[in-house]
Amino acid sequence: MDRVKDIKEIKLNKNMVLVKIVQESKSELIVPEGVDSSALKHHGVIITKGKEVEDLEVGDVVVKFSKSNLPTFEVGDTKYIMCDRALIFIAVSEDNFVLPTSEDKLSS
Repeated sequence: MDRVKDIKEIKLNKNMVLVKIVQESKSELIVPEGVDSSALKHHGVIITKGKEVEDLEVGDVVVKFSKSNLPTFEVGDTKYIMCDRALIFIAVSEDNFVLPTSEDKLSS
């Protein structure tokens, strides 16, 4: 993938979605014992999608995948996931997603 000039222009199969993984800074999350908190410290942003993916838009935020440990690949310092639409369990429009701020972390 390092030879691809613009990853946003790749051609995907009809039901596939390309998601850029966004790592949030270390958070002060409190989770129940036995829960993997690393899964709560990142989200994804849809970069491009196949022709038949009609319910998601480029720029939507993927909050949860229906399957953990999806294979990732890197281009430069950025991680991506390429998966079938059915593996995206929860996604929201970007205007319906709030990134944690340093003030949020201090007040918790």
